[in-house]
Amino acid sequence: MKHHGVSLGIITLRTLLCGLVWFLTFPVVSLKAAERPSARQRLAASQEAWQLSADRQQRRALEETAKDERQHMLSLLSQPRPWVKWLPLDSLPEGFELLPLLLSEGNTASRGSYTAGLWGLTEAVAMKYGLTISSNYDERLDPERATRAVVRYWRDLDRLYHSPWQTLLALVNTPAAYENAARRLRSRQFWDFADLPVLLYADFPRQWASLLYWAAYAPGSPAPLAEQDSALAEVCLSAPLSLALLCQQLPVQEVLFRQQNPCILSGDCLDAGSRIRLSPSQAVQFEEQQAVLYARTGERLDKEREARYKAARAAMVPLTYTVRSGDTLGAIARRYHVTLSDLMRWNQLRSDRIYIGQKLRIHKS
Repeated sequence: MKHHGVSLGIITLRTLLCGLVWFLTFPVVSLKAAERPSARQRLAASQEAWQLSADRQQRRALEETAKDERQHMLSLLSQPRPWVKWLPLDSLPEGFELLPLLLSEGNTASRGSYTAGLWGLTEAVAMKYGLTISSNYDERLDPERATRAVVRYWRDLDRLYHSPWQTLLALVNTPAAYENAARRLRSRQFWDFADLPVLLYADFPRQWASLLYWAAYAPGSPAPLAEQDSALAEVCLSAPLSLALLCQQLPVQEVLFRQQNPCILSGDCLDAGSRIRLSPSQAVQFEEQQAVLYARTGERLDKEREARYKAARAAMVPLTYTVRSGDTLGAIARRYHVTLSDLMRWNQLRSDRIYIGQKLRIHKS
């Protein structure tokens, strides 16, 4: 009995000590939990930032969409976001940095029929905000330049619409497409624009709401960024430049150069006005050798133009056709896929009458 009493005392003492510890730590735990906003509060804050008010039916539709899109949205949210460092997040709506995840899936090399780059900019918008685009060079593919251009674009649209979600729809679809859609709908309510085929991103409203939903309920950290050299110097070309000559002269591997300069699309020659990034030592070398590089590029371009001119001239050498019995000028024209008027002009004919043995010149490119 004595032994049993001692054991009971020990158990009671342990219980009292555990209770005391729980009592002392409970206020601290409760305060920490209270300081952290819940997922519902985070979602409400982001929806308020975008003025996305929703009735019960729309909230139910959003939850269904979010459930269907769960894996896709979580995959997007796990991607690295290198563009964030160029965004002034204190002056943009909460969650703005997530936009490229929907527009391009975070792919800097994304190209569509009308848009390109992280932010899905059209050529007209990109050039209006200072980006250079040519046949083999597109600054929409440069994450830093495109992001800085988008911030200026957003601010201009925001002054025009005074509403975050209207500004958002105008930005991702162009103002003209958004205004056209608003006229057709006779509405400017965010949810009315879902599944509208006239927009560039037809299902954007629901997708955007779903992304905000999962950013609140599963706010995992995106994948870390790969280490990159941030000390690159920018050089603006004053004349056309051969990429092959540049890489050979510096020297630098073409693969590495293209990684440093994602704006370069294809082809060997960069146009004047193109901006390239080089390491500080490469920039010094380029400064010293640019005159030679421009001159050699000019010589190469002259040779290529001369070769194309000669090939075109050779292709335009006319063939000679000898008229045979039963031929007509119209039949000859159809046979060689030329027009009757051209055939008469090439041979200085005033009528379509021809004779056997007559030589006709036919130009076929």
